Amino acid sequence: MKLNWISRLAKFAGVGLVGLFFDIFVVFTLVHQLGMSEVLARFPAWLIAVHVTYGLNLAYTFRKTKRKLPTSKLRLHRHISYIASQGVGGIVNIVSYLLLVILSGASITVAICIGTILGLIFNYLGASFVINRKLMH
Repeated sequence: MKLNWISRLAKFAGVGLVGLFFDIFVVFTLVHQLGMSEVLARFPAWLIAVHVTYGLNLAYTFRKTKRKLPTSKLRLHRHISYIASQGVGGIVNIVSYLLLVILSGASITVAICIGTILGLIFNYLGASFVINRKLMH
C-alpha cells in the first residue's frame, strides 16, 4: 500500500486535467463570446472547474469500495468543505494566472496551465483531507 498515495496523486492529476479543460473552455467562452475581461473570467471558470473536480475526485480518486453513502446534509457539508479546501490552491492558481496575464502578457491557456500546476499540491492535500475524513454530526 506504499504506492497508494502515488496512485491517488496520479488519478488526482488526471481529474485535474479534466478540470483544466473546463477551466480553459469557460474562460475562452466568457472572454471571446461574452466579452468579459481575461481577469474577471478566471473566477467563475475556476469555481466551475472545482465543482467538476469534486464530483470526479469523489467518484474516482478517493473512492472507497465499501463507502456507505452519507446523508444529503453530510454530502453538502463535504462539498462545501472541498471547495473551501481548494481555496489555497485556487489562490495560488489564480494569482499565478493574473501575474502571467497582466505582467508578462502570457496567453490565457499557458497562464491557466501554469497556475493549475502550481496549485496542484495544495489542492491534492486539501481534497485528500476533506474527502477521506469522517464528518461528525
